[in-house]
Amino acid sequence: MANNIFVPMKLSSILGINARTQAFSYKVNTIRGKKTADSKIQTDRVLTKAGIAHPEIYKKFRHPKEVASFDWTHLTDKFALKPSRGMGGEGIIVVKERLELSSWLTTQKTKVTVEDLKLHTLDILEGAYSMGNVPDVAFIQEYVGRHKCFRKYAYRGTPDIRIIVFNKVPVMAMLRLPTKESGGRANLH
Repeated sequence: MANNIFVPMKLSSILGINARTQAFSYKVNTIRGKKTADSKIQTDRVLTKAGIAHPEIYKKFRHPKEVASFDWTHLTDKFALKPSRGMGGEGIIVVKERLELSSWLTTQKTKVTVEDLKLHTLDILEGAYSMGNVPDVAFIQEYVGRHKCFRKYAYRGTPDIRIIVFNKVPVMAMLRLPTKESGGRANLH
């Protein structure tokens, strides 16, 4: 039983995303709390302040000139490029292997170059992947691989667990598994 990570549940004990949003998110969260939760950069600050382990942010880009002046060749062999206010996994490039000094292989098995990363970062800054298509912050984050126990359940991407906290008490959690249909993204949508 220790190797089985899935425990059967009754359908009535599962809270769907729409019910969760209506019952909890809209009614009880402050505007400030929603803005923090919607921003990966602000969430990083909260987690850091609380001493909670999470992937390190290597670099933040707020302006196009930062994209041009950054030395992309000094990136690690594995990393993720993300929009701060993205949703549904859109706009995320996850790199798992360096091919040459200025090119890498993504988890989608496509080659990306420094120029590809620069253009993608500029798209993020313009708001191409943000909620409401408003200007955003791009960042490069530590790569988090998939634990071996998830290999047979997750397609390519990294699963994660979302914990819902209500009045500072964890009340529920959900396991997000990447699927072939989602292109290896661990989404709820």
